[in-house]
Amino acid sequence: MARHAAVQPLIGGMRALVIGSLVTLVASLIALAASRGTPTDRAEWTGAPLRPASPAGSASPSPSATPTSASAGPSPSASPSSRRPSRSSRPPQPSFTAQHEVVLRWDEGFIGRVTVRNTGPVTADWSVVLGLDDGVRVRRFWVQGRGSASGRQDDTTVRFSGRLAAGASIVVDYQAQRSRDASSEPRSCTINGAPCR
Repeated sequence: MARHAAVQPLIGGMRALVIGSLVTLVASLIALAASRGTPTDRAEWTGAPLRPASPAGSASPSPSATPTSASAGPSPSASPSSRRPSRSSRPPQPSFTAQHEVVLRWDEGFIGRVTVRNTGPVTADWSVVLGLDDGVRVRRFWVQGRGSASGRQDDTTVRFSGRLAAGASIVVDYQAQRSRDASSEPRSCTINGAPCR
């Protein structure tokens, strides 16, 4: 009994020593984890927004904090060149051809013919001007087939004019009286200012 009573204090001291050591070890582990940060803490930091926290007086912000619009050029749709009208937006230009011929002659007159073609992409006005010899006088004119035209003579100049749809043509015949020494062929022929063919 005396021996058993002597061992009891020794066992109690060892138990207190082991418990104290365990408490110290656990406290040390907790302190170490707090100083290094847990893996979860590090993952959240690397996944932080583009503007990571920095000191208030920092003079060099993170490159990721630079707005992307600062380095980007203007949108192509906003460039001045895109607002300029393209060549294809210009209105189409009219285009005509005209041909003159004498279809019948006699001593004191002749019948002339003017054929006008609209070779352009749009309906447009046309005007044929004939320069005739002195002694030639147009008495009347008419249009073959469909279409209409107007005519006028001033001294030695005769003008026929009208309006034609794209791809259309018109034939104007005229009867003229002439003196014996006057030519039945016109000295000049123009269609909207351009020479006839």
